[in-house]
Amino acid sequence: MKQVKGLLLVLGLMFVLAACGSSEGEGSSNGGQGGVSDMNGGNSANAGNAADNGPDTANAAPTGETVTVKFGEPLAEDHPLTQGSYRFKELVEAKSGGEIVIEIYPNSQLGSLRELVESTQMGAIQMTRSIDSVYSGFVPELEVLQYPYVMPTSEDEIQALLGGEVGDAVLASFENYSLKALGFWPQGYKMLTSNKPLLTPEDMRGVKMRVVPSNILVKQYEAWGATPVAIDFAELYTALQQGTADAQENPVDSIYSTKMYEVQEHLSMLNHAYQLNIITVNKAWFDGLSAEHQAIIQEAHDEVTADYREQYEQQKADLLAQLEEEGMELHTLSEEQIDAFRELSLPLHDALVQSGEQQALLDLIRAQ
Repeated sequence: MKQVKGLLLVLGLMFVLAACGSSEGEGSSNGGQGGVSDMNGGNSANAGNAADNGPDTANAAPTGETVTVKFGEPLAEDHPLTQGSYRFKELVEAKSGGEIVIEIYPNSQLGSLRELVESTQMGAIQMTRSIDSVYSGFVPELEVLQYPYVMPTSEDEIQALLGGEVGDAVLASFENYSLKALGFWPQGYKMLTSNKPLLTPEDMRGVKMRVVPSNILVKQYEAWGATPVAIDFAELYTALQQGTADAQENPVDSIYSTKMYEVQEHLSMLNHAYQLNIITVNKAWFDGLSAEHQAIIQEAHDEVTADYREQYEQQKADLLAQLEEEGMELHTLSEEQIDAFRELSLPLHDALVQSGEQQALLDLIRAQ
């Protein structure tokens, strides 16, 4: 318990700097974020984009007028990710001299993950944070990012991809759906937990793999030889405990915070999918702000995420060490082992594409 408290204290201090769904951490459009998530805001090229593009000044709120922002936060107030949202609030209010006031409503007070995005899209609230798989229900282009092995298998390559043309295209896609995305807070690679090592496609045969309701995940795990079983995140721990499911996937922070180590013995790192958190604002509301206020919001976001990125690798290492201390056996797959899963996954990509926009994003990723 002291170790856990110590880790949370470190993370809390980090987000004074800093701090993944319904309070989970995973890729469910009905819920899922959890634990200690990462934030990458990278995309310095995206900082201040709104100011560069220039809002409609006829509708702009004049500088000096107080702007109140409702921020729907899905996680509890003491959660590290929520603490990151509070740090963002502090920076915005400080940089604006109190002209922008952000009211954070934690613990899904204003609705579920999906409802928070809907409310932001409709303008009932101005801001929220969610994960890419939830947003993909509103911004279909984001489904491409969930294809197995569509993203690079190293953190440095991920950051380069998100900080360049691909990241710009993903963020820009939100604007077609009444949302503006401020940038990326990565939560890291999804990892598999199970009661036996899952190191090869042969190991997956007969495994009841818990998935969220997702055509992508069903096709992925069927291709790998597993049997997908749709189970709500709230029921996942019990399902693993009772054998309704044999295995599941989530980022390491969710695995740790939900105590998967109590019902699963092995953790396998396939680096097959990468989970992103994204803060979005209502586009019409944002366009109505002064250029100065737009820039302040973007700069505060980028500052928080940059601070986090400096801590991310150590944070992930600490969580993996904690899982090992709790008794989990960790398995890092070799390139040869990863290639076996990748070879089964790449043919799925073109079959999963459902629109010209998705194909364009997939082609852009392939060109990198």
